[in-house]
Formats: sequence, C-alpha cells, structure tokens
Amino acid sequence: MLGNDHDPARGKEPPAGGVAQIPSEPAARPHRDREEPPLTRRSRFASALAYTTLTVLVASPAALAATDLNTVIDNLKLWLTGLLASLATVFLITGAARYVMAGGDPVKIEKAKSAISSAALGYGFAIFAPVAVTIIQQIVGG
Repeated sequence: MLGNDHDPARGKEPPAGGVAQIPSEPAARPHRDREEPPLTRRSRFASALAYTTLTVLVASPAALAATDLNTVIDNLKLWLTGLLASLATVFLITGAARYVMAGGDPVKIEKAKSAISSAALGYGFAIFAPVAVTIIQQIVGG
C-alpha cells in the first residue's frame, strides 16, 4: 500500500499532499466510572478487617490471658469500643473525602452525607457499647 494511502476502514482520503497525517494523541474515549461490584468491595473489606483483627490479637496476647469473667468483660468493653470508634472514623474520613470531591453533584453529596451520618451513628454506638456490656454483666450476675 505504498502508493495508495486511502484506508477504507477509516473512510478518509489522505490530505492533498498525498501523505496521511498520524494523529499525535489517540481519540478521547468517553470516561466511564469503573466501580467494582459491591460483593468484591465487601469481600475485600471483610478480609482486611479480619486480617487487622487477627494481627492485633496476635500482637497483644495479654488480652486473651484473662482468668476471670470480669476481666473478660472489661476486655470486651475495650475491644468493642475501639473497634466501633475505628470503624466510625473510617466512615467519617470516607464521607469527608466524598464530600470534598463531590464537585457539586447532588448524588455524590448525598452519598457523602450518608457516610458522615453513619460515622455519627458509629460513634454513638462506641459511646454506649460499654454501657450495654455493663447492663448485660449486671443481668448475668458478673
């Protein structure tokens, strides 16, 4: 095809000089949001949470060395409060980042507000978790 620069697949004739111009950049493709399926994100989150919990439990074996029920319940209070507060902090950071990057899109702003309200709910649970454990401890008789 040295003498014929016509490309039938492209449907364009070469310019008047007989030499086809090669575009410097590829044609822009429409941007598509590449969100992972929810199941994949959930499984990644669950595995990360399990790995972190296992790492913390292995790193601090003194929490597992309780000898009486009251010590176990006190350790449970601490772990539960820490876990809930950590999870709420993740939601707060995620919501704040979504809010900042929303760019005025109402749907993205609503998702950000939902994450921030979930964080507030998580902090509430973290505050009242020790109270709930204490109530259960009183009922059980510990």
